Amino acid sequence: MKKRILILGLILAFGMVSVLNAQTKMGFTNVELLLNYMPEMKNVQQSLARYEEQLQAQISQKQNGYQKKIEEYQKLQETNSMTQADSERRVTEIQKLEQEIQNEVQQAELDLLKKREELLVPVTAKLQEKIDEVAREGNFTYIINNTVGSGIPTILYGMETMDVTDQIAAKLGIRLE
Repeated sequence: MKKRILILGLILAFGMVSVLNAQTKMGFTNVELLLNYMPEMKNVQQSLARYEEQLQAQISQKQNGYQKKIEEYQKLQETNSMTQADSERRVTEIQKLEQEIQNEVQQAELDLLKKREELLVPVTAKLQEKIDEVAREGNFTYIINNTVGSGIPTILYGMETMDVTDQIAAKLGIRLE
C-alpha cells in the first residue's frame, strides 16, 4: 500500500513538472548588441563626450594652478628665498590642492556614471517596451539577456528559434549587421 502511494505520488509529481514545463516558454536576446545599434545611443555617446570634456576642463584648470604652485615653490626653494614657516605653509597649500584635485577627479567619475545612467533611461525604456511586445506576441514567459555587460555570454547554448534579438530589432526599426 505504501509503495502504491509512493509510486502514485512520484507519477503525480512528474506530471506536474511536465505541465509546468509545457506552460513555460523562454527566449533570449542580446541587449548589448541591440543597444549598440539603436540610433539613440549615438546621441547618448555624444552627450557623454561633451559632458566629459566639460568635467575634464574643470579639472585641467585646477591641475594647471597646482602645477604653477609647485613651480613657484621649487623656484623659491632653489633661491633660498623663503622661511621655514613659509615653506611649510606652501607645502600644506600644495598638498591641500592635490587632495582637492583627487576628490574632484573621483566626483567627476561618479558624475559621468550618473549622467550615463540618466541618459540611458529613455533608451532602455524603449528597448524594454519592445522586448515586452515580442514576449507578449510570442507568448514567452521569460526573455533572458544572453550577455552581461562585458560581452560574455550567460547562455552558453540556446536553440536559434528561441533567439528573439532579430524580432526586437525589427520592432525598434534597426537592422543588425
